[in-house]
Amino acid sequence: MQRQRHPTDIIVTPTYNALSDELIDAELPTNFVIPIFNGYNGTTDPYDHLLYYSLAMTVHGRSDVILCQAFAASLKGAALVWMSNLRPRSIHSYEELTRAFLTRFQASMKQQQTMQSVMNMRQEARETIREFYARFTKVTLEVKNLPKGVVYGMLWNGVMHHDLVQSLALDLPKTMPKLLRRCNQYANMEEVLTARGIADRDDQSEKEKKRTLRPRDDSSEPKKNRTDRPLDTVEPEQYELDRS
Repeated sequence: MQRQRHPTDIIVTPTYNALSDELIDAELPTNFVIPIFNGYNGTTDPYDHLLYYSLAMTVHGRSDVILCQAFAASLKGAALVWMSNLRPRSIHSYEELTRAFLTRFQASMKQQQTMQSVMNMRQEARETIREFYARFTKVTLEVKNLPKGVVYGMLWNGVMHHDLVQSLALDLPKTMPKLLRRCNQYANMEEVLTARGIADRDDQSEKEKKRTLRPRDDSSEPKKNRTDRPLDTVEPEQYELDRS
């Protein structure tokens, strides 16, 4: 007996030829409604899409019938064309479908992050504290089973902002929340100084480097004391955040 048409047939019919007869002819629950997906087009990590799809379909159970028949609705562009062109009746389970999917789009898999990846992270020269922490957080979330205690040391080792490093050296926070609070304080200070048009830390560091490398004056003129130096050689005023 041929199954009755389901409201979702109009969406999944173009790819039905890839599914086995058992998957095609199986009845879908009468109250089943395919979720609205952010369609996968083949350019991003296929593992991320499978996780996204699996979580979205959790409320509908783990039936191979539902997962296979609805999968096409989560695809678009080149990925949808790929599924439409699969060999007829070649897919007999959701496991087979996901295996074929990963094989086809393996070139789009992102490089797997490891603990070593996090350990090698350093704040870049033109990167703000907040930008570095956002990048640091993104990488650490992609590393499986990363111990929280290790994250603390990696963050402390990765920040390169001069004032923040100096503050941590003088008074190192004992916990991760306190370390994050300190980083946030200096990130806020950095943004305030930038908003007011004060030269950023890299420009200041470059100026200090140039002053240090200036040739010494070996002339017979008497040496000038600190108060006699021109204004352009006076060291910049230091800012310190109240940590109370």
